Amino acid sequence: DAAATTPVSGAWEAIYVDSGTSRFEHVEIRYAGNRFSPGTGSGRTAAVHVRDEADPTLRDVVIADAENGGLYVDAGDPLLERVRVEDSGGEAFFVELAANPTFIDVTAIGNGANRVGLRGGTLTEDRDYDFNGLPVHLTTDLTIADGTSVSIVAGSVFKFPDGAFIVANGTLTAVGTEAEPLVFTTINDDTAGGDSNNDAAATTPVSGSWEAIYVDSGTSRIEPVELRYAGNRI
Repeated sequence: DAAATTPVSGAWEAIYVDSGTSRFEHVEIRYAGNRFSPGTGSGRTAAVHVRDEADPTLRDVVIADAENGGLYVDAGDPLLERVRVEDSGGEAFFVELAANPTFIDVTAIGNGANRVGLRGGTLTEDRDYDFNGLPVHLTTDLTIADGTSVSIVAGSVFKFPDGAFIVANGTLTAVGTEAEPLVFTTINDDTAGGDSNNDAAATTPVSGSWEAIYVDSGTSRIEPVELRYAGNRI
């Protein structure tokens, strides 16, 4: 049809990965992201879903021009190496609490939100959180259960919605460096991790934007860390 049709975001639905033996290398996934038809808001979905405790490998993969988010990790321990999400309408990456992906050289460029969304809740399995420099937006409070260990890599930026908090009943190891401190701040703080809520100057950080970090474990270690704009439960 020559130039009679042109591609649009959401022209097809998604790739669902339910097998740990799956492997994607040197793959481009373009114009996905809608279950029904392009522009139908209720049908929007991520372009790639990793599900059912699958541990696939995605290496040298580009996800581009999706109508909604790029990569959604529901469960499992996938390896994401040199995965780039670009020019998509939603969040570049979203990780459920039960999932434990490995991020290596991932990038997010020109998306509706150049960040990793991380589901809050009660964490009962050990985690080494390293999202390769991308800012992380918690959806809600995060509780580290007794006997559970969470380590956050130097240079990470974790952002909280209004009133959210972390409770470390288990061990929280948040150890930055002088050159790369850890930053815990509000989702409205664009000076750390960039404009990760993608609203330009529409919102600005204020004191008390999120609640606090509660440390109930003598094995926790927090240094050097910047805690910005905390101090209110509501």
